Amino acid sequence: MNIVPWVLGRASVKPSPADLAQGSIELRGLLELLPDLRVIVLSGQKAQEGWDAHLDLHIGDRYRVLRTVHPAGQSFAQAGAREKFVATLAKVAELVA
Repeated sequence: MNIVPWVLGRASVKPSPADLAQGSIELRGLLELLPDLRVIVLSGQKAQEGWDAHLDLHIGDRYRVLRTVHPAGQSFAQAGAREKFVATLAKVAELVA
């Protein structure tokens, strides 16, 4: 799921602060419908910023929250990014096993 659960337009369009605020409201509602969810992965800077600004205090410690790079081609072009992403997913698998 995305921090902004609707289409913003082309991939180059980044969510605005208003998008992040509204998206966090929608995401809180969705999380209430997923009582067995234990791990959330924040992939990329916008997801992490949105979580920190709008969800972290509301959610508390109900979930294990992991942070990693965005899985886009540009992000994976950075040294070590792919490895960090794969390691995060391996940690998710360990946590839910």
